Amino acid sequence: MHIANPIYDVVFKYMLEDSKTAKLFLSAIIGEKIEELEFSAQERTVEIKPPANENTPLTVCRLDFSAKIKTETGFKTVIIELQKAKYLSDLMRFRRYLGLHYQSADNSYDAKQIRAREIYCIYFLDYGMDLPERPVLKVNYKVWDAYSGDEFPATCEFVSGLQHRMGIVQNHQLFVRLRNGLE
Repeated sequence: MHIANPIYDVVFKYMLEDSKTAKLFLSAIIGEKIEELEFSAQERTVEIKPPANENTPLTVCRLDFSAKIKTETGFKTVIIELQKAKYLSDLMRFRRYLGLHYQSADNSYDAKQIRAREIYCIYFLDYGMDLPERPVLKVNYKVWDAYSGDEFPATCEFVSGLQHRMGIVQNHQLFVRLRNGLE
């Protein structure tokens, strides 16, 4: 039996085109139960110039989803943005792409009062950075009282509409030490 390696963009995209597989995989990364998942129209790949020390251009894989997530009080709809990249220089490209999501009227809901959907970014990195040596990292915002330091749940629409959750998968760390099913 041959097993395709999802580290390669074409295999990764093929794997995520299967709704059941994509829901299972993305739910594991974000730590929330995805009930419904669909590709968004923003899906695209682009060719970028490599850093000076590389000779071949790189095709960057981006996949965007709209997801309906089960919460304690019902459901919420979020945007899930996946990007795979090979170079540290991709940071500015990530920022520009994320900015487009924040600007887009398509990333809102409720026809009566426009409300911003939360954005979850998941980055698959093929290089080392100044990050902890762990295969999968999560980044989430916090709200706290500047005087007392008391922390509060960051669940209000104002905060979630101006921040985004992030997952970082460091491909080079995946096979170092497996600790759970996701890794």
